[in-house]
Amino acid sequence: MASPQYPPKMPRRGLHEVPKLEVSKRKAFPWPLIAVLIAGTTLTLLIIHLPSIPKVRPGVSAAQVPAQPTPNQIQLTDLKMTAAPVGNAFYLNALLFNNSKTDITGVQVQANFLGNHGQVVGSETRPVGETGEHSELKSEDLVQRPIKPAESRPVRIYVDHAPADWNKQLPQLVVMTITGTTP
Repeated sequence: MASPQYPPKMPRRGLHEVPKLEVSKRKAFPWPLIAVLIAGTTLTLLIIHLPSIPKVRPGVSAAQVPAQPTPNQIQLTDLKMTAAPVGNAFYLNALLFNNSKTDITGVQVQANFLGNHGQVVGSETRPVGETGEHSELKSEDLVQRPIKPAESRPVRIYVDHAPADWNKQLPQLVVMTITGTTP
């Protein structure tokens, strides 16, 4: 029987050769995966919390809109033309009668200018304003002080762009727009 030797004999290798230890490599931290998760979460939160398109609401029904006066429910009488202090401008002074059942807060007319042969040579759309105490134009007064039903009030229309070939007679006035409120 052979005698046991302690430590057992190992075959000799080089003098300086050291056995290598195998170290398992650690896996790198998954930064790309974390960045994708953060970006996805942020995008989801933005989509959830951003305001959405406003909901479409039904329009105003005809029952909710007050009846507006029609052009045949007002009358412009006593029409006179007065020269304005500047240029070729002039005023058309009149008396406006409210024949509707609503308060009138605004009137807009179209002045049609006729030539020497009766043809329309130009037109201008202008607002109707109230004549003040000292004959100045106060166009806001119709909104601030509406013309009540069955009421007359002196008004003025400022015209500043009459055509050159106009026959210098009173222009034809056509009521274009009337606004009003229910009393």
